[in-house]
Amino acid sequence: ALRLRRFVASFYFVGTLAFNSSNQLNTKVNCVRSASFSSSAAFFVVAALINPHSKTRLELKGVCLNPTRTGFLSVLQRMGGKIKISNRRLLCGEPVGDLVVVPSKLKGVRVGGKIVPHLIDEVPILAVAGACAQGRSEFKDMAELRVKETDRIATLEKNLRRLGIRFVSGKESFKI
Repeated sequence: ALRLRRFVASFYFVGTLAFNSSNQLNTKVNCVRSASFSSSAAFFVVAALINPHSKTRLELKGVCLNPTRTGFLSVLQRMGGKIKISNRRLLCGEPVGDLVVVPSKLKGVRVGGKIVPHLIDEVPILAVAGACAQGRSEFKDMAELRVKETDRIATLEKNLRRLGIRFVSGKESFKI
């Protein structure tokens, strides 16, 4: 059940039915909009950036731009990724915007420190971007990736090496 606390009344959903806090079916709620998860957008953004033969730009509408979730955008822009953010607005109390992404020649980058908590879930796709970039990419302060649902650093290493990518891992870091 999804609970919505930003409304005047409290609602929860079971399937497509909306109930109020007294468990009464509410027929006045027709549509609820929410921001698109930036983590989901990250995969499309990287795919658009690393396709050097494409002349097509990717447009993503209503992407969550909460500063605690957009570290991957900063890293990709530092890598030379051409990502334009426009139409910034609030949706259900969350900052959102529209992204326009065009294929770009990426360069290696160092990632670590204060930005890590703002991109930890996007590190695997950033590693793919690093593998396609010119030069070395280095990811530090990544200890959390060793204890997530799986050891994500080991999984990245295994799969990127299968593709012929040079990957060197440490306890809390890796280089591509």
